[in-house]
Amino acid sequence: MAGQAWPVLGSSGSAPNQCMLPGLQDAHGHVLELGWSISSVNLVGASSVQEIIERVENYVEARPDVLADEDLWIEGLGWDQTRWSPPIFPAASDLASSRLLANRRISLRRVDVHALWLSPRALADVERGARFPRPDQDVPGGLVVRAPDGSPTGILIDRAMEFAYAVIPSWTDEDRSRYLSAAQRSLLEVGITSVGDAAADLDTLDFLRKRDAQGSLAVRIYGMLACPANSARCSDEAARRGFPLLPSPSASNRLTVRTVKLFADGALGSWGSAMWDPYADRPASNGLLLIPEADVQPLIQHWVDAAWQVATHAIGDRANSIVLDAYEAVLTSSAHEGKDLRPRVEHAQLLRLNDTARFGSLGVIASMQPTHCTSDMGYVEHRIGLERSRGAYAWQSVLSAGGLLALGSDFPVELPNPMHGLYSAITRLDSQGHSPHGSKGWFPKERLTRAQALHGFTRAAAHAQFEEHISGAIHPNFRADLVVFDRDVMDEGRTSPSQLRAAQVLYTLVDGHVVYASTQR
Repeated sequence: MAGQAWPVLGSSGSAPNQCMLPGLQDAHGHVLELGWSISSVNLVGASSVQEIIERVENYVEARPDVLADEDLWIEGLGWDQTRWSPPIFPAASDLASSRLLANRRISLRRVDVHALWLSPRALADVERGARFPRPDQDVPGGLVVRAPDGSPTGILIDRAMEFAYAVIPSWTDEDRSRYLSAAQRSLLEVGITSVGDAAADLDTLDFLRKRDAQGSLAVRIYGMLACPANSARCSDEAARRGFPLLPSPSASNRLTVRTVKLFADGALGSWGSAMWDPYADRPASNGLLLIPEADVQPLIQHWVDAAWQVATHAIGDRANSIVLDAYEAVLTSSAHEGKDLRPRVEHAQLLRLNDTARFGSLGVIASMQPTHCTSDMGYVEHRIGLERSRGAYAWQSVLSAGGLLALGSDFPVELPNPMHGLYSAITRLDSQGHSPHGSKGWFPKERLTRAQALHGFTRAAAHAQFEEHISGAIHPNFRADLVVFDRDVMDEGRTSPSQLRAAQVLYTLVDGHVVYASTQR
């Protein structure tokens, strides 16, 4: 049972306003990055460049080791220029305006993790150490933002970020252990028992496999392999290192690796999502394709032939069309006729209206994140215009045409709390009950019902991971992954949308064992 909640009985047999649900599943998140973000500078919600500077200064001043050593890298996540006035990209020189920060190596990721903002010293390191392009050189699938004189401003977008990642210190297993512990605590306390880890390199997958063998995975992780940017067909190296890693019915392992993550385009907030027509607020740009269009189908074909599920990031309407075309060609080829491939589109945020029905007709899974809609809706129409916005976050259109919606949050881009996702899915309102179209929600016909939204975080997410026979429902033969809430989140008569959003987890169970218990119970 995934579309409704089980009441929780008190000692007298009464049923307080509490409920038990199947363990919630986030179909698309980033586990170690969540733990990393907890220890980095939190820039989410900052309303100006000055506020960003103040938050970084506070971070430095609160950490004696960082304050004393200007050579340490300082990293942060969450800046969003669409919240500022004017809504323009910042620059390295902005960070240099602070005496405390002027000589430090600083790398700040945009909220969508598709753009980096570097300090002058960090930018100088990147220019020296990573074959940085000249002003007359393009970056395939990326962009170095430059001033009128051709000098880099300190903003790197999509594939251009690789120049910075080549010089920023790589994570050690000690780092990964710390991040995993922090992430698992955060996930379990909001009722998440399973995660689609949507872009993990081979070193990370090796680390997770070791932790799984040690019994250190408290949540189930469905790992999606992300190859290096210069080696998109890394299946041979993956095989050499023992992947795919399929679950064994007789084992208690909690890591599965059978999916590859591809990136077709960038993100809307940094003008990187690939669009058929130019951006309304940047007419010279149609966004970025991170894979050349002619390579999309052959790349997908390569991974399907290697027996991997394929999950492709696509946000812009052009990127989604290209990926759907490629999936259609692969799915209808005689070589794969009758095979259960379950290809996925990660995000599927902006769709041409005639593409919404293709998910259902092709059997392509739409892996979507409801809180992206309510975070972005304030600027989407300005960015792409009213007409194209009708195909934005088109959950009900995809679902009504027979598509499958596997829902998630894309944490740490958004908070991992599934109740925030359910609230956004059923209201298309922000946390204060507002939207650009009023109190009924932004394009309200695309709202989901509570049952549909819960299905996306349970049964559909399980199906997207080939686990619908053992997961995503409360059933005698299924995993005993459960979550108990302090109110009945599925009872519309007793629990309003705002009350649903505020619901608290009392207990989280994995394999029948309590792995989180609230102190407020």
